[in-house]
Amino acid sequence: MKFTNFIKGFFLLNIFFLSIISVFVYFMDPYWTFSHSHKFNSLQNSTNEREQKSSLLYFQHKQYNALLLGTSRVTFINQNDFKNMNVFNYSFSLANPIELNEYIEFAKKQNKKDFEYIIIGLDFLGTNLNADKNQNPKEVFDEITNPFYKYKLLLSIDAFTLSIENLKRSLLHRAGGRSYNRENVAFTTNFDPDEVKKRVEEISVDEQNSKLKDYKYNDNFKNILENIKNSNPNSKFIVFTTPVSIPYLNRIIEKGYYDSYKKWLEQSVEIFGQVTHFMDKNSITNNYSKYFMDYHHIYPEYTSLIVDKLQDINATTSPKDFGIILNKDNINSYLNNFK
Repeated sequence: MKFTNFIKGFFLLNIFFLSIISVFVYFMDPYWTFSHSHKFNSLQNSTNEREQKSSLLYFQHKQYNALLLGTSRVTFINQNDFKNMNVFNYSFSLANPIELNEYIEFAKKQNKKDFEYIIIGLDFLGTNLNADKNQNPKEVFDEITNPFYKYKLLLSIDAFTLSIENLKRSLLHRAGGRSYNRENVAFTTNFDPDEVKKRVEEISVDEQNSKLKDYKYNDNFKNILENIKNSNPNSKFIVFTTPVSIPYLNRIIEKGYYDSYKKWLEQSVEIFGQVTHFMDKNSITNNYSKYFMDYHHIYPEYTSLIVDKLQDINATTSPKDFGIILNKDNINSYLNNFK
């Protein structure tokens, strides 16, 4: 009899604790599967942007007329800075061009219509054939479209741990490396300018170019871009290169990647007609201790300078030398002068 009571008590106690965990995870909603927003989940850790942003698209049932894609450099762009456009920022860390089309198709399906604009930020790193492989997009989509997905998360240890982290960030108003609010806008911690300058200038070439380890230009890069464009005939493409600090750009060239850099720009212009180019020497990339948090990420508060130039290359709100439109008429002269 006593043993039976123990089993019942143990069972009820487990149900009690699991209920508390479930309610807490639901309250914090770390994967954006529900819609509630409050001061306790106002900052969310970006633990898996592919899954979290796909969840946001899948569960919120909103429509957009523009889609923004790119790597972590693009995640910091505020989607609300685009004027007269309703943009969803679908960027995530280490995005590779070869996977973008699958994410575009998923977004179109949730949007229930084609996007009028598709905005893509291209990184030179995206040309590396030997880049690390990312999670298969199909695995992400199969996971979040599972009918039990949002309910399984309520009992997930990972979701519970993430909820605790988000609670700390929200209460302390501390963004950490990268956090999102409930409107898909990214924030980060600001660093001392002298510390940034020192890190950028003193970092070793091998460490700075770690993502270019075993670099080999992907000869299929042009076809990848062409496939993205041909798969979206009803969309207007706005394509740009992401800015990096001048020491980083110099070291890429010094490392012997100029021919690949040149080919990257030539093929991007060939496919899309024109590219707004920020990955060169200008007053923003040269003043990296102010505008950059490290050697290749601009602070979120300055990414509006990119948006302004994408919407108007002559925008006076952004430095005149920041951003140049490359097309078939000037690409050769630009590259000759650059070299």
